[in-house]
Amino acid sequence: MKIRPLHFVDSSPSLDGADTAIVGLPWDGTASYRGGARFGPDAIRIASDSIETFDPNLGLNLFDVGRYVDLGNAEIDTVSAEEAVDQMRSAIREIPAGLPVLGLGGEHSVTLPLVERALSRHPDLACVVFDAHADLRETYEGSLFSHACVTYRVLDLVGPARLALFGVRSGTKEEFALIRKHSLQYAPCAEGIRKFLEKIGDAPIYISVDVDGFDPALVPGTGTVEAGGYGWGEFSEMVHSLKGRQVVGADVVELAPDLDHTGRSSVLAAQVARILLGLILSGKREP
Repeated sequence: MKIRPLHFVDSSPSLDGADTAIVGLPWDGTASYRGGARFGPDAIRIASDSIETFDPNLGLNLFDVGRYVDLGNAEIDTVSAEEAVDQMRSAIREIPAGLPVLGLGGEHSVTLPLVERALSRHPDLACVVFDAHADLRETYEGSLFSHACVTYRVLDLVGPARLALFGVRSGTKEEFALIRKHSLQYAPCAEGIRKFLEKIGDAPIYISVDVDGFDPALVPGTGTVEAGGYGWGEFSEMVHSLKGRQVVGADVVELAPDLDHTGRSSVLAAQVARILLGLILSGKREP
């Protein structure tokens, strides 16, 4: 019997010579509707076995532009959101400092320690967030580290001029007021990406992709689906506009594979991970 190893397709077996590291962050302790995103990292790895390493959106083979190592999942053994974030920080600190990281979530709160890592090396970091939800609450259910607060935490870190939201269509009145105040929302199309890139100049970029930003017909396997959303074609055009930029970290989050018996949500998330790897590897530069 062939046992399929749980690693992203064609990843390197060691850190030696690696250009990017993949780490799973299996945490969904603050899920406010449907849980299951803790199973996302391994579902993405399994689904990656079904996809090619050639990405037609970027026009490149992953192994032609660099090497990537899959380090497995961080150990998170707490029910406290604050402790979980600290455990993720500790796990990420063990990765060599100069190596960009692709995080596999997990709920969206796992983005915070990944952005902190990228920002520590790139103080002019800009963030691109694909998401159906604003996630701009200062606190939620008594926690600063809920998935509903993650973009507010990122806003605190990078400032409004270096944060762009694509696909947001759900949030509180106060969240949308904050979006309007700081002009955080951009049209979910290639032109929207180009407008943000003109604004930030040559700043290095972190990309966070919450899969619920897509049309839920494409990704039913996520905790909180929202009507509307962009399709794969629109997403492909947006990420193609990022090709050649210095992408210094990324994540794909909120896949809850058990909520989609067809498996198509996991395959799409694996394709997103492939795109993010391609952007990191093809745009790598010395800081």
